Amino acid sequence: MHRQLISNLANNAVNPRIIQKCVNHSSLNHKMRYIEVTDEQMMAAVEGIWWWLLAVKQPCLFVAWISEMMAAFTAVNTVIMNAV
Repeated sequence: MHRQLISNLANNAVNPRIIQKCVNHSSLNHKMRYIEVTDEQMMAAVEGIWWWLLAVKQPCLFVAWISEMMAAFTAVNTVIMNAV
């Protein structure tokens, strides 16, 4: 039940210091080992920053990706404008 309480608070974006006080832990490190992380949470975290990782780790790929997106946007925009 302790682990579930801490995990639920963490999953609801409660400040870690508040969780620490609520469960009367002396350190954040002690509390952190009780937080359960699901595969879905890991995927959501990575999906939220994948573009940043690409930009930092592979700037050439990021520029190529942006160019592809702009070309696709331009093509779609052209089709829409021609349809009107």
